[in-house]
Amino acid sequence: MRRVLEAEGAARESIARCEQEAARTIEQARKRARRIAQRADSLISAIRINYTNKLARQLADLREQAESRDGALDLDGTDHSRAVQAVVQLAARLTGGEIGSEIGGER
Repeated sequence: MRRVLEAEGAARESIARCEQEAARTIEQARKRARRIAQRADSLISAIRINYTNKLARQLADLREQAESRDGALDLDGTDHSRAVQAVVQLAARLTGGEIGSEIGGER
């Protein structure tokens, strides 16, 4: 009987150690997953900002080319805003992000 109780106690201790080790492993995996997600979010944000800036530069280049060909480009404030918004929407669509979060919060 005594040996059975000793074996049972040893089994309980072994199970407790395994549970503790499993809990540590799970917490380490969660921390790693959070770091990976944060890194991915940072990279996605950087890509979105770069594409938005690139598209804005391209829009400016196109405007400059149009002005040099046709004289003055006749865009009033509304047309300009619509053109900028189109660029922002395209950048968001290409990068899967929210529209307007990097350009002064415009929507």
